[in-house]
Amino acid sequence: MPVNVPRPSPEVEAISRRLFEAQAAGDTVTLRRLLDPGPGFRAIGSDGAEWWDEHDFLPVIFAQIEEMAGMSFEVDHLEAWQTDHAAWSAARLRVRLNDAESEMRHTMVFILDAGMWRLVQAHSSDPVPNSESLGFDLTTTLAEILDDLDVERDLGGFAAEGMLTLMFTDVQDSTAHAAQMGDRRYSELMEEHLALVGESAAQQGGQVIKSVGDGALLVFSSARAGVGCAVKIQQATEASGVPYAVRIGVHAGDVIRTDTDVMGLAVNKAARVTSAADGGQIAVSSVVRELVGSDPSFTFGDSFFAELKGLEGIHELVPVEWQHATVDRA
Repeated sequence: MPVNVPRPSPEVEAISRRLFEAQAAGDTVTLRRLLDPGPGFRAIGSDGAEWWDEHDFLPVIFAQIEEMAGMSFEVDHLEAWQTDHAAWSAARLRVRLNDAESEMRHTMVFILDAGMWRLVQAHSSDPVPNSESLGFDLTTTLAEILDDLDVERDLGGFAAEGMLTLMFTDVQDSTAHAAQMGDRRYSELMEEHLALVGESAAQQGGQVIKSVGDGALLVFSSARAGVGCAVKIQQATEASGVPYAVRIGVHAGDVIRTDTDVMGLAVNKAARVTSAADGGQIAVSSVVRELVGSDPSFTFGDSFFAELKGLEGIHELVPVEWQHATVDRA
């Protein structure tokens, strides 16, 4: 796997959180210390006039802090990612001011400059329904697409507890693709993608459980079926010529099953295995690799080791060389 693949950044997450806290507290000293806008810096706010460069930003922000005395931020969600020389964070904030509460979304882009993360772009916005901004509704979640597809989610065919093979799919750089293609075209492609995922799962005796971001969670009764489905999805995606790449992670472990969902540490690890994969790649855990064994249908690459967020230790993962694999239906 390339070393410059985006990875979670606890450091940039902490910097972003500290910036929010300092702004809410009116702590201009900390803001000056953490912010040093240079050439090329841009900050964009919700108001049409809020487009600032490195000269305007701090004076205007400090003026706004005074005007919004008593404001508080509650971070509903914050994540940060980095490569070797760049990083970015995304947050959903709950803003309270004068007994009123609103939601705000905030993104920041950083570059590594002389060993320090320097902010080069910030963007704040208030979420507005598409029906208000565009005059009509758009599909906004894959859950809506799954509902339209009438995907079967009944897990009655699986035991209430025990081992299952779990697979996550995820469209890499989905936000950038949606911005480039437009929401309508991107939604059409996602509908086609999910139909492909559902068909491939059915061929291998698996089931789509739910949407997760721009992908899905699937379950199988065997590791071979799960890997076979992953191969089918990647081969069909490549053959379709779509402008995006899908990353897939497969793990097997004990789960607890409800009527419509699966829960347990194994589900979390399957998601993290997917996050460690690159676009166009299938990564499986060492458990899945052992369960598949010497099945001639599959070829595996050299294993690699990764830290998986929220899970202790270093984990061995194995890529599946799917390009020329031949997989029969289960």
